[in-house]
Amino acid sequence: MACEFGPTAAVEVLLRAGAAENGARTKVGLCLLTEALGRAVTWPSTSPAKTHTAVVEALLAAGANVDAEGKQDGWTALLIASVNGHTAVVKALLAAGADMEAECPRGWTALYMASAYGKAAVVDALLAAGANIEAKGKNGWTALDVANFRGHKAVVEALRAAGVDTEAKRPASGAMALYTASGQGCTAAVEALLAAGANANAEGESGDTALHIASENGHTAVVEALLAAGANANAEGKQSGDTALHIASKSGHAAVVKALLAAGANVDAEGKKTGEAALHIASKNGHAAVVEALLAAGATVNAVAYTEAEGTGDWAPLYIASIGGHTAVVKALLAAGADTETPGGNGDTPLHIASEFGRTAVVELLLAAGADKEAENEDGRTALYIASLNGREEVVVALLAAGANTTACDENGWTALYAASLEGHTAVVKSLLAAGADTEAERPRGTTALHIATEKGHTAVVEVLLAAGASTDVYGATCRPALYDSTCTSRISSGLAPAAAPTA
Repeated sequence: MACEFGPTAAVEVLLRAGAAENGARTKVGLCLLTEALGRAVTWPSTSPAKTHTAVVEALLAAGANVDAEGKQDGWTALLIASVNGHTAVVKALLAAGADMEAECPRGWTALYMASAYGKAAVVDALLAAGANIEAKGKNGWTALDVANFRGHKAVVEALRAAGVDTEAKRPASGAMALYTASGQGCTAAVEALLAAGANANAEGESGDTALHIASENGHTAVVEALLAAGANANAEGKQSGDTALHIASKSGHAAVVKALLAAGANVDAEGKKTGEAALHIASKNGHAAVVEALLAAGATVNAVAYTEAEGTGDWAPLYIASIGGHTAVVKALLAAGADTETPGGNGDTPLHIASEFGRTAVVELLLAAGADKEAENEDGRTALYIASLNGREEVVVALLAAGANTTACDENGWTALYAASLEGHTAVVKSLLAAGADTEAERPRGTTALHIATEKGHTAVVEVLLAAGASTDVYGATCRPALYDSTCTSRISSGLAPAAAPTA
């Protein structure tokens, strides 16, 4: 208890009385020396560090084992003093021959611990005593790595002054000290490393530079510091082939994008694997602020690129944004003069693809910008047909309001009404009929919407078509009237009057 609460005189009395300084332990297994240190940070005194230094010195003078470990945690007195920043105690322990390279169970030395917690004075004391500046914990990190990670500028400067290798790589992740600090947004540490001569373009094991990782995480101040120190704004990752501008655009970091562009980043640079420029990437991910910054810097608005994630190619930014329904991006691209008719896969225009995915707001923007509502893809399908086939009722309504032709057929001779009836999209069928769609429009082989709805068993659609006056007497490809299949398969509700089979 005397060691725990620090009264030096009491400790000395006990020692003279024969207290076993090496063997005496508390109920939690701490030897006297580690107990005195472990309580220093909370002991109620106006100068606990000074008082406990005297306690430690008294214990050491009595022959206490300077490297004794606590049974519970395995920590030595030096580790405890270092992590708590008790510089005078650290010096006393070092003077008594404490092992500077002793590790806690996690493999961390006193220097690592002091660096991790920003105890610069302790770091200075340990370095002056010859602590191994390149020692690594089980995680592969050095004292410099952890100081960078936590943004302890004073510690970084102390380690740098002591000659630490600022380009050393960590086996755990292959990142250099500068890479680590950049990834964590530790601007002060980055600036200190750069001032010490760290290579602004050095790469981690992944082939990415510090600029890549800072851009990915949106650390604008770090990006600016790296660029000011000569980081290459157009450097490509060895594995990804992406530049920092690609990465920042994907993550939506508009401020970083602007900093990179101001430093000369190529706004139209294409990724080696995908051929995508930053504008494609930002459009795909819906980052309107980034898109606007790229366009302001002169990005080619109608450039087409292979899109690896989609397994297809020749997609322009407007097409990509239309797929995702990114309304703000679409607005920005249209304002910059994006071509509404540049096709993507299968000859689909942005209007086709927005209709397929049910992006009503985008469809309305495209129509307002003059998109051709009757444009056909390679299958001869219009936007109205595609929306009807996929059951996109709101899109169908928008297209019809814009005057889309309900009689247009695809290469098979199918109308939008036929496609909606085929798939059983009752609401779409109602909208088409309300717009005047022809219930008697036939495929080349004579099949109508009522035939196909009957065949597929779409009861609600059949009822809607009949209510609209669809003829039950039209013979299709099987030379049967529209309702013949209902009597053969019983897939239509009994409320429909069955038609008699044709006679020879």
